[in-house]
Amino acid sequence: MCADYITAFAACVAAFAAVVSAAAFIYSLVYVRSQLKEMRIATEATAFSKALEILQDNACREARRVVFGSLASKPFGSWSILEKYYGERVCQSYDQVGKMVYARMFREDLVVDNWEYSLRRSWEILEPLVNEYRLRRGSEKLWDDFEELAKEAIRRNSDREALKTRQA
Repeated sequence: MCADYITAFAACVAAFAAVVSAAAFIYSLVYVRSQLKEMRIATEATAFSKALEILQDNACREARRVVFGSLASKPFGSWSILEKYYGERVCQSYDQVGKMVYARMFREDLVVDNWEYSLRRSWEILEPLVNEYRLRRGSEKLWDDFEELAKEAIRRNSDREALKTRQA
């Protein structure tokens, strides 16, 4: 009879230990998940910080000023080598950031929402340059991430304009 109590007690202790172990395991999974989420946020913040560095670099900002200024009203065929260089710089900077976006280093909306006008206008002005370089180099992939970001900015602007029209 005493052996039955000891066996039952041992079974209860084992069951309790299993429940405690399961609870500890579940807690550790929840903790690991929260740590992974925090790591993802930190990684995204670091990557976006790098994107800001790229886009806010003085040389890049100067290139955008040239593109939006003198190149906006000048036919592509009459651009100088220096003006094409400024255009390349803008294409390259947005393409770099686009590569980061499409590698899922941070969300697309962080760039498109903050640089929507610049993306749209840059693409509008620089598309002939992009097409010429793609043709010369035989690669449709050249600056394709810039194109994707710009097209998303164009789409969002069109959606917003259509909404305004419907509401009016």
